[in-house]
Amino acid sequence: MVEENDEVHDAMKRVMDEKRRRDRETRGPECGGGRPDKAQALARDLMRLRDQATAFMNRYPPSSVLDFTDEQRAACEEALGTMEVLTTWIKVRVGDRSAATQ
Repeated sequence: MVEENDEVHDAMKRVMDEKRRRDRETRGPECGGGRPDKAQALARDLMRLRDQATAFMNRYPPSSVLDFTDEQRAACEEALGTMEVLTTWIKVRVGDRSAATQ
């Protein structure tokens, strides 16, 4: 019964997340028409990336049991290291001064 409630809740959350993503994508530029500027494009792309990361987390909830091989674990650690570098780069691009000093 509890598992069924969790599954329903997760399904509803996925539907709502997908709707919010579609709404953001179809919203377009805030002022006037034409192509979005670079800052607006970066903000839009970061929102999409956040949506993808949220979906990723929902696919592998804390209750998931993951048994990695040594190769898989090394690949995951490499990917996480790259993501950490990219996150710092993005923070610097959007003006987070504290990221530049880390």
